[in-house]
Amino acid sequence: MPEISGIIFYGRSGDELLKTVESLAQYLIKQGFYVMVYPEYDPERRETIAKVHMRILDSKAHGRGPIKEPDVVVVTDHRLLDTHADEVMSARKYVIINAPSRDIAMKVSGAGKRVIYVNTSRYGRVGRNDVVTAMLGAVLRVMGIEDMDWLRSNSTLAKLTYNDAEIL
Repeated sequence: MPEISGIIFYGRSGDELLKTVESLAQYLIKQGFYVMVYPEYDPERRETIAKVHMRILDSKAHGRGPIKEPDVVVVTDHRLLDTHADEVMSARKYVIINAPSRDIAMKVSGAGKRVIYVNTSRYGRVGRNDVVTAMLGAVLRVMGIEDMDWLRSNSTLAKLTYNDAEIL
């Protein structure tokens, strides 16, 4: 696995973002990693921004604060760039973005980070909760994990995005 120690997922509350990230955390724990997952929500309850922080370590972690400079940032809805562009740009290595066009995804390129473009709308009618699950395929690809059995058991969409995620 490459040196990925911090990931921040951006989504909308109500999209089961935390539940989906926790399923990835459980998988990584079974692989022998120490993982911490914690959510951060806006004060409003519905249709607000949800951020889920994930730390992945080889040994026990002692720091529990928010991740300031994540290795990977995952954006499940490109419209979140309007309000959180600066935070998204804090990624050190990768930005994984779900967007309808490459042009939108290219807005976050630069400064030594690679942009991974995913367009979940190409798979037909995808529910909001399915978008988050589909994004896990691109996350696993960036992490260098090729466990297709886990992908297949969690989502066909995750398997598709694992193969279709485009590095810009």
